[in-house]
Amino acid sequence: ISAAPSSIQIGGSSTVTASVSDSDGSIASVQFLLNGIVVANDTEAPFIAALSPTVAGSYNLVALATDNSGNVSVSNAVSLTVGG
Repeated sequence: ISAAPSSIQIGGSSTVTASVSDSDGSIASVQFLLNGIVVANDTEAPFIAALSPTVAGSYNLVALATDNSGNVSVSNAVSLTVGG
C-alpha cells in the first residue's frame, strides 16, 4: 500500500493505492480493509481507495489482492490514526 497517511482527521479524506501484480495472469480485484472491514473494492488498475473515516481511533489498513485464478494475497498492514 502506498501513499497511505499515518494520520487523518474525522471529516478528512485521503487516497491510498495498492501496487500489485501477478506473474502468471492478472489481478481481478483489490479490496481495502480497515480493521478487517471492507471499505473499498477496485477492479481496475490503478487500484485506488478513497478513505473518509467517521470514527476516531487506531486502525490497520490492508489490501487483499485477488487474481484471475482466485488466489488471494494480503499486503502488510499500514497503521492509521484517526483524530477528532
